[in-house]
Amino acid sequence: MRLWLPLFLILLTSLHAPLLYAEDDDAQTAYVMGVGYQDLGELERAIRYYTRAISKDSKFAKAYHNRGVAQAQLGDPVKAEADFTKALELDPAFVKAYLNRGRVLVEQGKLAGALADFSQAAALDPKAADAYLERGAVYRRRGDLANALADYTRAIALDPYLGEAYRRRADLRRQQGDLDGALADYTAQLKLHYEPAVAHVGRGTVYEQRGDAKDALAEYTRAIDATPKTPDAYRKRADLRLASRELEGAAADYTMLLTLLPEDDPPGRASAQYNRGIIRLEQGDQAVALADFNGTIALQPDFVDAYEQRAMLRWQAGDLAGASADLTAVIARKPEDARAYYNRGLAKFSQGDAAGAAADATVAIERNPAFAEAYAARAEARGRQGDLTGGIADLEQAVSLAAPVLKERLQARLEHVRATLAPAASPGS
Repeated sequence: MRLWLPLFLILLTSLHAPLLYAEDDDAQTAYVMGVGYQDLGELERAIRYYTRAISKDSKFAKAYHNRGVAQAQLGDPVKAEADFTKALELDPAFVKAYLNRGRVLVEQGKLAGALADFSQAAALDPKAADAYLERGAVYRRRGDLANALADYTRAIALDPYLGEAYRRRADLRRQQGDLDGALADYTAQLKLHYEPAVAHVGRGTVYEQRGDAKDALAEYTRAIDATPKTPDAYRKRADLRLASRELEGAAADYTMLLTLLPEDDPPGRASAQYNRGIIRLEQGDQAVALADFNGTIALQPDFVDAYEQRAMLRWQAGDLAGASADLTAVIARKPEDARAYYNRGLAKFSQGDAAGAAADATVAIERNPAFAEAYAARAEARGRQGDLTGGIADLEQAVSLAAPVLKERLQARLEHVRATLAPAASPGS
């Protein structure tokens, strides 16, 4: 007896069965199968079917185009460009092929070619809002902000519901200092419900540029409420809270940011961890601060400020060798930094290396001839080595350069040294 399945069960089982082409499939059938697999996200299978369609019909422009889209989705812009180019050879009026080839050219940094493709798409279809949207982005990357703004505005005129055009124009207007225009565009983006978290972050940035910290903070919070995993919102809210001395809230935001940022963003993660370390340092939790500075350096070995902060903590903990090593790392990355030489010299002096201390103080003075503290440090190092004349000369120079508060202390030190040497200089007295 023959069993009949209900139609909906037949359709359901067919969706999950492998779709295989037969040798006698025609080009159109293979193409349709490719579209189906592409819609399901099975891009490699889709490419095989598009290739099958092309083998059956070498002039099948849409098959080349769709295979190019799949190649682009797989992250291969070079193969995608080749397929789009072939599609355009077969159909020179294929607007989507110009648009998509322009996009992969942008991805490869070929901006002149991309600009030509987007312009051709606009010429073929003057109502193609996407052509103006993409061309505007190229103009902006090339620094032609006037034409970028004009293209975004044209895209919006053609399609008032194109949220991405409002977002890009808002960003550009903010860059140009047109804060009212930017705010209006971010608001329009919100009304379209297009990427609301991004729009709230944009509005918050505008408010922050205006000096309105309260409204900026509220917008960043709205962005997080709209999309809880929005790194930019946490970063900006954390920075704003830190600037406003809301330390615990800032630390919590940096902690959340560290959980959201991808592993392949070491600079972003390092910055968040460093700022959290600064907060813990201000709160007196030196152990946690040190751990954060260690983490910062592990993530970004050229993070100079982290070495400076770690050097200070190591110094305070009595680890003078570690402090010297960190200051050496600072000097390697900022050889013009007079204060790094000065601080390393102090560490060397504390370890009994007077000659090394004097040498570092000398470099600090070369970098900054008005550095009173460096003269004073070299004076102490010279005195330790027995060069009393040189030490006094350095102290005199330090006194002449010092600010009033420091000048008083240095003058007292100079007079003490002179008084100490006076009996030795006058044995008959």
